[in-house]
Amino acid sequence: MPVKKTKKNSNAAEILVKPVGKFGGLDNIHIALIALVVIMAAILVVSNYLEQPVASITSNTSSTCTYGSLNGTCVSPVHNTTQVKNAVENYLANYASSNTSLSVLPFISNTSQMDISYIPSAKEWYVQVPFKEPGSNLQYYFSALVNDKNMSNITPYIETSKPALSGNNTVVGYGVVRLGSEAIACNSTNATSVYWFVDPYAPGSISSLNNFTQLRSRFGSRINASIKILFTQYSQQVANSYGVQNADQLGEYILCASAQPGFGSFEQSLNRIYTGSYISKNELASIANDSGLNNTQLGTCLQNSTTTINFQHDLAQHYDVIATPEIVTACKYLAIPQTASYSVCYAHPSACAS
Repeated sequence: MPVKKTKKNSNAAEILVKPVGKFGGLDNIHIALIALVVIMAAILVVSNYLEQPVASITSNTSSTCTYGSLNGTCVSPVHNTTQVKNAVENYLANYASSNTSLSVLPFISNTSQMDISYIPSAKEWYVQVPFKEPGSNLQYYFSALVNDKNMSNITPYIETSKPALSGNNTVVGYGVVRLGSEAIACNSTNATSVYWFVDPYAPGSISSLNNFTQLRSRFGSRINASIKILFTQYSQQVANSYGVQNADQLGEYILCASAQPGFGSFEQSLNRIYTGSYISKNELASIANDSGLNNTQLGTCLQNSTTTINFQHDLAQHYDVIATPEIVTACKYLAIPQTASYSVCYAHPSACAS
C-alpha cells in the first residue's frame, strides 16, 4: 500500500506516518488475547452447530469415500485439501496488516500441521491451524470454515476480526510470510540478506536489537544483517516535544553503531537505560564512548545518516513495512524478531545445516 510522507527540513530524515504499531514485541499478553478470542468464538460456533440437526456424515478417512459420505453417498467436493491449505495460508498472511493483536498470527501459526476436514452437509471445509508463542509449550488453534465453491469465502471463528484481503502474501512456514511480489532483487552473494526495520521509539524496537545481535552471532558470515531505520508516528510524537533533529538522533546512533564491532555492547547499554522516552544526544554519545566505538567512524556516519535513512524509508515502502520492528529476509520473506531465525532457515536451509 502507498505510504504517505511528511517532508521536513533538509537536515532531517523523512517521517513516515504509519498506523498504530503492531509488532511491539510478541509477549504472553498478545497470545492470551488471541487465544481468548479464538476459544470464546469457537465455543459459540460449536454450540450453534450442535443445535442444528446432524446429518449422517462419515469421517474423511473412510476407506470407500475420500472425503466422506452423506446419507450413504460419497461426496465429491469442488476443491481438494491442497487448494484449501493454500487458500488458508494466503488468508492468514493478511492478518499481518491488521491493526490488532491478531497481526502476530501469521508468524506464530504452524501451517505444516494444519488439519483439514470436509463437511458434506454444509459444503464447507473445516480447518484448524495450531499456533503458539516461540519457546512456549502452550498451543492454541485458529479455526475457520472455507466455502468449497468459493475459496475466497473464508469465515474464521473470530468473525469480527476478519483481515482486509489484499495482495497475495502467504504463510509458508512457522514464523515466515512470503511476500507476493518482489521488484528489488537481492544482491547475488553467498550471505542471506536480513533487513531489520525499526523505529527506535516504537514499542519493542529497542529490545529487538538484542535479537538482532543474537542472530548475527548465530549465523555469522552466512547472513548479511543490517539495521534499517524507519521513523514513524512514534518518533513523530517525540519530535513534537523535542524537535525533529533531536528525535532523529536515537535512530541515527543505532544505525551508525550497528556498523561497528562494538554494537553488541552499545545495544546492551541502550537497553539498560531505555525507558520508552526521549534519549538525549549527550546520553547517546556517552553510551557510544563506553562501548568502545570508533568516534571518527561514528562521526562520519552520523553526518551522512539523513541521506541513508531516507533511502531506507523508500526500501520500507517497497516491502510494505507498516510497523516496526519487522524483518525482511532474502528480499521476500517477512518475520518478526522472535522468528527471524526461522525466516533465515526457510530462505536458505544450508545456513542452518550446522
